[in-house]
Amino acid sequence: WEVVDNSVDEALAGHATFITTTINPDGSCTVVDDGRGIPTDVHPKTKVSALETVLTVLHAGGKFENQGGSGGYKVSGGLHGVGISVVNALSESVDVSVDRGSKEYSMRFERGVPVTDLQVNTASGKIADDDIQARLNELKTKKKEEGDKEASQAIKIEQENLKLLQTLQQKRETGTKVTFLPDINVFKGDKGTPDISFDPSRLKGRMDEI
Repeated sequence: WEVVDNSVDEALAGHATFITTTINPDGSCTVVDDGRGIPTDVHPKTKVSALETVLTVLHAGGKFENQGGSGGYKVSGGLHGVGISVVNALSESVDVSVDRGSKEYSMRFERGVPVTDLQVNTASGKIADDDIQARLNELKTKKKEEGDKEASQAIKIEQENLKLLQTLQQKRETGTKVTFLPDINVFKGDKGTPDISFDPSRLKGRMDEI
């Protein structure tokens, strides 16, 4: 939840309008927001980018409130107060991309260690989410088949929410995208065997609470 909570902090501060969480086929999870984006300038103490510092230094997030221009990026340390650096340390891989100032900054980490330098590209922050369009197409067909008035209303509300999200994604200029794959050597299931699967219902419940 550390990754999601950092995005929530941006939303609560009035800097983000949406947060999406996606479970990918390879078992990884992607969290995207349209906040200010993690700062990427060199941090005066660590002498590396603020992005790398946030991902590798425990409790580093909240130190960037006044860094990086435009107020920087303030986080509360996440739900458990340990920050995204712990997610990074417990993941087989973490890919981070940040959209700030009409540029995309990206880095890759493996088991907490950066394996690439900070990459900089000129790119648009706009997002084209094929899953959302596929769901809208599915709902359109379902609505034609659905005869129940209450069910039809629920479909209509979901369609409106998804269309709003599409609009926000197309307007996106800044934000952070984090894709992390939990380390199978760290996480164990109920029977003690390796298990990095996510529980969709639990994720949905938590996101609904937020």
